[in-house]
Amino acid sequence: MRNLLNNDGSFILLGEQRYDSSETYSRGNSGLKTRSWLHYDNIMTTKINADGSLAWMHKLPKRQKGLIGKGKGIMSYAHMFAGDNHYLMYLDNYNNLDDNGSPFLLRNGFGGFFTISIINDKSGEVKKDVVFQVIDLNGVALKDFQTNKILPLSDSEILLEGLQGRKKGFLVKVTAKNK
Repeated sequence: MRNLLNNDGSFILLGEQRYDSSETYSRGNSGLKTRSWLHYDNIMTTKINADGSLAWMHKLPKRQKGLIGKGKGIMSYAHMFAGDNHYLMYLDNYNNLDDNGSPFLLRNGFGGFFTISIINDKSGEVKKDVVFQVIDLNGVALKDFQTNKILPLSDSEILLEGLQGRKKGFLVKVTAKNK
């Protein structure tokens, strides 16, 4: 969980449902095998006013899963505050854009859509937008995407790092457009 104190004395709480699980299954004559999984699910957001009253609270549905041995990879989220908005950036299953019911699963290493949930700090209004698909960014796959490699450049720009092929790195600049 992360705490973010605002100048007016209010603060933001951000948290993510994280847990691990394992499953044991039979591989025929090879005996039993066990797989261990990391899960990075829903993001919980709350703003508490300076007087201690609740300003707003949201659950941003997402469901990410990956093998423990592969590391965190694409899972989790990044937060950025700019202007009057909180930006929560993560990879998601495209079917989750509408937030209807339980979120569809996104497996680590199987693509995904770079998604930004925008929460207005004052009103608590939430907007969600899919920016691009990581396996086809203008004909190039953004491999080895990690949320801890998102760099805020300004209130309207971020920089993402990716790999093309085994060792050829490249950067992607994402600029917000006012709607």
